[in-house]
Parts: sequence; C-alpha cells; structure tokens
Amino acid sequence: MLVNPSFELPGSNSAVFSGWQQVGITGSSNHAVHGFSAAKLIGQNDGNWNISVFWQNLDCESGEQWEISGHVKHSSAAPLAGDCVALVNVEWRDVSDLLIDYETFTVADYNSIPDEYIYFELLSTPAPSATAKVHLLVGLLQSPTDPSPEVTFDQITFFSTAYPTFYDMQWDDFPNERIIEFANMNWKVKGPGLYDPGLNYFCPTEDCTWVDNEGHLHLMIRNLESIWYSSEIVLEEVLGYGDYIFTILGALDQIDEHAILGLFLWQYGPCWEPGNSWWNPYNEIDVEIGRWGDLEYELAQFVAQPWDWEGNLIRFDATYVDDELSSFAFRWLPDRIEFRSWYGGPDNEDPENMIFVWTYEGFHIPRPEIPRVHINLWQYSGPPAEDQEVVITDFNFIPLGGLANPVENLTINIDDANVYLQWSPVAEASEYNIYESESPEGPWIRIATCSINSQSLGLSGNKKFYQVTWE
Repeated sequence: MLVNPSFELPGSNSAVFSGWQQVGITGSSNHAVHGFSAAKLIGQNDGNWNISVFWQNLDCESGEQWEISGHVKHSSAAPLAGDCVALVNVEWRDVSDLLIDYETFTVADYNSIPDEYIYFELLSTPAPSATAKVHLLVGLLQSPTDPSPEVTFDQITFFSTAYPTFYDMQWDDFPNERIIEFANMNWKVKGPGLYDPGLNYFCPTEDCTWVDNEGHLHLMIRNLESIWYSSEIVLEEVLGYGDYIFTILGALDQIDEHAILGLFLWQYGPCWEPGNSWWNPYNEIDVEIGRWGDLEYELAQFVAQPWDWEGNLIRFDATYVDDELSSFAFRWLPDRIEFRSWYGGPDNEDPENMIFVWTYEGFHIPRPEIPRVHINLWQYSGPPAEDQEVVITDFNFIPLGGLANPVENLTINIDDANVYLQWSPVAEASEYNIYESESPEGPWIRIATCSINSQSLGLSGNKKFYQVTWE
C-alpha cells in the first residue's frame, strides 16, 4: 500500500509530500478530489522531451500484478496539447534497484476535458523475472514542441493482485459464516478467535451477539466457561461518503471502566508496519464510549486515526438515565468529518438535545476505498467486573446527494465488453454529461459528454455506478 496516497501530508526539506519522491517541476494544488491537497506537475519546456513525476517504490516478486487507480485532470489555463500527456508508469527493478523493464499508461491527453478530474483504473502486466521492487510513477510528459501544461493527480491506489489480495484481507477476522440482519442490513459476526482490538477473544454466537424481536442489536462482553469474550459485527456493504447515525438505549455512563463500545469505519490493510501507521492506512473513523481503565476519564471520544496525531482526538463527558435513548453520528465528507452526539433518536438532532459537536478538518480524513461500518464491545486492559451488555436500537445511513439535473428513465445494459446507457431525451438539453463512480454515494467523475440520449462505454475493472445529467 502506498504511503500518503491522497497527498495530504506535506514533506520535509525539498519533498512536496511525505512518502513521495519527485523529479522535475512539482508542487501541490488545493483543487483535490479528497482532502485539501493534490499533486501538481508542470511541464519542463526546454526544447527536449522531459518528464515531471511523483513516485514511490514497494517490494514485489516476479509474476506479481498490480491494480492502479486514481484521479487526474489538466488545467484549461495550461492544458495538455500536442504530444504532451499525463501518464502512469510501472517500473520493474531488481534487488539492486536497477531497471529491468517498465510499462506506460496514458491517463489524460489533449482530448481530455480540462478542469475536471478523470478517474482511471489500470492493471499492470506480470512482473518479469528477477523483479524485487516495483516503482509507481504518476507523471507529466513534456514534448519539445508544445507549451508547458499543468496536470494534477489525487487519491492514488496501488494494490497487488497476489493472494491474499487487498479484498481478501477484509474478512480474515470473520471465519464463521454467521450473518445477522440489523437495521434492514446484513452484518457479519466476528470470530471465533483472538483478534484486535486489545487481543480479545471474540464470540460469534448468540451467546454474545443477537437481534431481539424489536429489531434491537445486543452486544455483550461475557464470561463463558472461564473465558471472557467480546463481540463485533461488520456491515457487508460498503456505504461511502455520508452520515452514519447510531442510536443506543441505556445508561451508557454506567459502562465498566474496562469496556469500550466502538462505532467506527475500518478497512483491513496490507500495511501493518508500525512505521507507516501515522497515515491512517485503515481509513478509520471512531466514536468510542468507555473510560479506558480509568474512572476519572471522560466517557466518550471522537477520533480520526492515528489517535496520537495532534488534533485527531477529542474527549467529552455525558450522563444518562436508565432507558435513555441517545445518538452518536459522524458525517464523512471528502474534506471533513462532522461528529455529533445528542439525546434522543435520529429525528431528535436539535440544538436543545445536543451533547457534543466537533468537526475534524485535519490530514487524516479517510479515503473512499472500502472501509465498512463496524460495531464492537471489547475489553481494554483486562475484563470487566461483570458481564456487559449494550443495546443499539438503530443504525441509519444518509448518503451524499445526487447530481443536479438528472435525466429520467436511465437504463443500463451490460454485455461482455460494453456498458450501454439510454435515457429519456430532454427537449431543452444542449448536451448530456455521463458520470461514473465506484460507489452509489460518489464521488462522481464526468467521463463523457454527448448530444444524443444514449452512450456506449467500454467495460473494465470493478463494478461501476452511472448517472447522466443534462444542461
């Protein structure tokens, strides 16, 4: 996994971004798909072929293939022209870092719509014999006869397809086949086994996790045959940007000091080295209720990981009565996270009911790869004095809104090679814009413009979602 893949953390000395090396004319841009910054490249026009790039290297074995994705745009003020192109290079290198071979992908050229990000998804060829390292470069090729363009890259991913893949790793902690339905959604149950957080034993059975006749979720920390078990569930579906609202029943301030209730987003990552944990490789957002082994601690905290980065965590206290209904929420957006807590259910988010509000706008806003919703109840620094139970009455998700001026009656048909879109014509439309996303919540990237009410697109990569608007 790349370090600093969304270009959020600045570098030191001459480096523009931490984790990235660079060649040529490089800088940063505040026109980002995600977060607050993106990687800017400017062509070197000195009458020769030149290249400006950001690059990283990872370990690699012969035969290994890599999935690459990201976003790129060029500027209308300094557009790509002639033979200038935005490119992605994959370089195969040996144990001494000597170049064995490379391949080049053009991701934008003079035909690309300026000032709008284009999403790209690529697959490398297998690494040749003797490969020990792979270099990923995002770059701008400057031709000797064309004006200097400006290109911006953002939110780059680079994942090996070797087993276990990035997608396989998401379910390592869920070896059982149990699925429960809660809040009209399907959730997998963690365990059995010894897992983080806290190296707890997790129980996947109805002894610790169940949904009652009213549709309420029950999670327990429980002593079963002299072993203390924790509980956790994860939503099967990836929801993406939007508002995540959890509603809980009971006096949460009476929770044992060794019990932690977690309401959070998480994806399992291939990067577990402690030295790389500072850039939030797990795309994690946390609401955590618990006193972390100390009764003097405030009850709850909002967190953008890593928790120990200055400004990424805030704690607050609250009191409750028996059978109190309360809600905790985080609205995950490309440039911020809006945390809230209030008394009452999802429809009671009014100023008079508010407990605490905090907006996070730091470096570590999770990227919309595949983090899923998790809910857990686990033991911190030893078991509680007695069994613990938390009742969650509901979970609600409100996705980000759709695009303006959508067409009506959009139909999508797919064969082995193409996606066919058709919709009702709009009499006053001068053109139609086709948008693509990896998630129904966006972000939406414009990929084509046409003047008729149909379009054929090449089929590639993972499942995509489409919208069409008119103007």
